[in-house]
Amino acid sequence: MEAILAVADSTGPVSAVVAHSMGATACALALRSGLGAGRAVLIAPPANPEHYVAKFARFFGIPAPTRDSMKMRLASRYGTRWQDLRIDGPGPTGCRLLVFHDGRDPTVPVRDGLAVVRGWRDASLVLTSGLGHHRILREPGVVSNAITFLSGEEGEPGVNAVRQLAYRGGRA
Repeated sequence: MEAILAVADSTGPVSAVVAHSMGATACALALRSGLGAGRAVLIAPPANPEHYVAKFARFFGIPAPTRDSMKMRLASRYGTRWQDLRIDGPGPTGCRLLVFHDGRDPTVPVRDGLAVVRGWRDASLVLTSGLGHHRILREPGVVSNAITFLSGEEGEPGVNAVRQLAYRGGRA
C-alpha cells in the first residue's frame, strides 16, 4: 500500500487502478488511504489477508506458535493491526469498483470477492467459470470488460450487482 501511494505521489494523480490477488488488497487499502482513483478493477482480491497467513503456515507445515509469532512480528514491523488490512468493509467514497473472480478459484475463494463487493459503496462482481486464479488475467473477455469499465462505457450495472459471464474456449 505504501509503495502504491509513493508511486502515485511521485507521478501525479491516478485515475484508475487494476490489480490481482494480494496486489488487489494493497490497491484497495491505498484507495481507502486516499489514493483518489475514480475506478478500480480488482481481480481475485483476498478480503482478509490474515486468512492467508494461516494457509501459508499450513502449506509449509509451520507450527501454530511460530505462525502466531510471525503474525505479531509482521504487525509490529509495519505498525498495523491485522483487522486494518481487511478490505471487506466500506470502500472509499467516489471510487467505482469492478471485481472479477472465478467461482472455482483454488487460491482465493470467490466468497472473498463477494465480501469485497458487499462492503463497497459502488461495486459490481463479475463471476467467471473455469479460469481459476491465474488464467483469469489472460482471458480476453475479462480484459475487454475491464477496459470497458475503466473507460466509463459500461453503463450502470447497479450498486453491488453480480453478473455471471460464461467463458468458453477463450471467448466471452
